[in-house]
Amino acid sequence: MLTKSNDDIFENQKKLAVESTKKITHVDAKIDKFVADFKEMTSNMKNFMADFQTSSNKVIEGFRSSLQYEKEALSSIYYGLQRDNADHHTSIANSILRLQTDLAHENKIIDSLTLST
Repeated sequence: MLTKSNDDIFENQKKLAVESTKKITHVDAKIDKFVADFKEMTSNMKNFMADFQTSSNKVIEGFRSSLQYEKEALSSIYYGLQRDNADHHTSIANSILRLQTDLAHENKIIDSLTLST
């Protein structure tokens, strides 16, 4: 037999169960929203990283190409300077040889003039 106090306790327990169910449903909805937001954030992060990797790879490739071009240009200048240096040394050696030949010729002329006087 239910007494008034038992009936109150029963009603109170029913109210608590209903409130708990509402709170659990509300918390479940929040958790589902957080999970969905996290999945969206993860997806956005993956997309960002893929875009970032693509753009950074393009920048790195452009930088590599630029450095390769600069290396080739400097190499060309270096070999050009080596050729010019070799040509300059050859020219100096030829000039010295010509001067030595001229000096020897002048010495012969001076010697012959000295002997004739």
